[in-house]
Amino acid sequence: MPKFRSVIVLPSVQFVLAIVLLQWGFWAGKHPPGKFDTVYVATPGLLCLGLNAPAVVLRMLAGMFLESLWPGDHLWGIAGFGGEDLSFLAGVAVLWYLVGRSLDRRVFSTGSRTELGSTRYKLWQVMQMFWGGMVLWILVRQFNDPLSSGLLYRIRAGLGNYNNALGCILLDLGLLVWSLVLLIGPAIRLAKHSGGAVKPTARQE
Repeated sequence: MPKFRSVIVLPSVQFVLAIVLLQWGFWAGKHPPGKFDTVYVATPGLLCLGLNAPAVVLRMLAGMFLESLWPGDHLWGIAGFGGEDLSFLAGVAVLWYLVGRSLDRRVFSTGSRTELGSTRYKLWQVMQMFWGGMVLWILVRQFNDPLSSGLLYRIRAGLGNYNNALGCILLDLGLLVWSLVLLIGPAIRLAKHSGGAVKPTARQE
């Protein structure tokens, strides 16, 4: 009987789900629940960003790169998705591939524990922490209104972006949870495996 492989199923399912939510959000955004002077973003699109918050970093970087090449222009896209969206979807596939690989290693006990003290392992943990720091920075930006000075006003502004309080709460929760996962988890693993060598015959737990 073939083994259930999260490394295949998770990225496939999450990639399709991200496409569905983005398209749903795009069409829902064409019919906002009122007249607004600023941009309205529908809940499905913000939910998609929250579920895949680490991929938002790639979307942001891609947007900055494309803007530097073609300021104010969107010169290309595929099936209605622009360059930023395609970068985000690629990030979704990579993100859930890594999550699936981690789950498979735990379930099938693959990978020797001798890897846990290697330089490559430590570097990967540091990279995850840096990734989490970027996600946290994006979250902080949600509440960083340069025109406001009061904490309460900043909180209300952060939850009221895009004229969609519910959607912003879902997005902010996703950013917060993913930032904590990427910052705390690797830090604990580094502290746990930084000292001393492990037995080469043991298996990763």
